[in-house]
Amino acid sequence: MRQIESTGLTQEDLNIMVRAGGELYASRAARPGEDTIWSNPATGAYGSVEITSVSGKCVGLNYKFRTRRNSRIQTVQTRRCLNDGRWVLAS
Repeated sequence: MRQIESTGLTQEDLNIMVRAGGELYASRAARPGEDTIWSNPATGAYGSVEITSVSGKCVGLNYKFRTRRNSRIQTVQTRRCLNDGRWVLAS
């Protein structure tokens, strides 16, 4: 959690970012290389989300973003898997 705190992202930023990523794979027709952008005018945070891999019921995601508090481009990679009809964060 400290890693996220140091990024300068607010909870609202995270919600917007994760929702944007979810729209890429929610249809279950995800393909590597697909991407989208997101922004939060209230905080000035913005970035992109790209699908980096698709394997079985899992997708790899690469989030790139900037915040007002930290203007350099930051990157976070995650993996989400479909489990009982819900997309969950995989370890």
